[in-house]
Amino acid sequence: MTLLCILEALDHIATILGVAGILFALLSWRSSRNSFHHTVITSCTSRFQELSLKLLTQLPLSKEAVQQYLELCNEELFYFESKFLPQPIIDEWLDGMLSFIHLRREDGSLFQLAEVTPSPETDLSPPFPAEYQQFLQNYPRLNYAFRVTPAAEKTINSVHSEYGSDAARAEMVLTVLANLRSYKEQPFLKHLHRARTTMGSNVRNWLNTILP
Repeated sequence: MTLLCILEALDHIATILGVAGILFALLSWRSSRNSFHHTVITSCTSRFQELSLKLLTQLPLSKEAVQQYLELCNEELFYFESKFLPQPIIDEWLDGMLSFIHLRREDGSLFQLAEVTPSPETDLSPPFPAEYQQFLQNYPRLNYAFRVTPAAEKTINSVHSEYGSDAARAEMVLTVLANLRSYKEQPFLKHLHRARTTMGSNVRNWLNTILP
């Protein structure tokens, strides 16, 4: 066997090993991602189950229970925003959140489908009392996601009239998702990103001046 043949054989072997390495890395990454997804889903589900007894059976609700639930929702929105979870899980969890947290208009009033009428005696936003809505201000991501613009409200009502409450509920989920996608474009966050980018650039420039 000539030297050229040996080199060609080694080249083929190296190519095969390289492809095998890439496939192994890809499979390992997918396995790690799936494991992480499972861990996140299990953790959030377990925490909600612990809270559900307080949220669904202990009325009037305590401020502590409401705050714990909002903290969990805010964390889940971060997972949604960062695409850490499959879309069907995101849709299902958002639908569940809408059972506790109403969409809010720009003037602070609560949006409800026409067939839902709150009790004037208790003024509940089922199951959250209206006064607890102010807690949302402590969670900017959550507060921003559960808002409804006049255009979005018009779309939801139109879907409700034409297709019914289930379709309107789905449109409300889409409204929250759209808000969440635009959350990163908020001026504060954009300025924060620019500031971090500038700071990182300044550090690199400083290192270049002191390192040979």
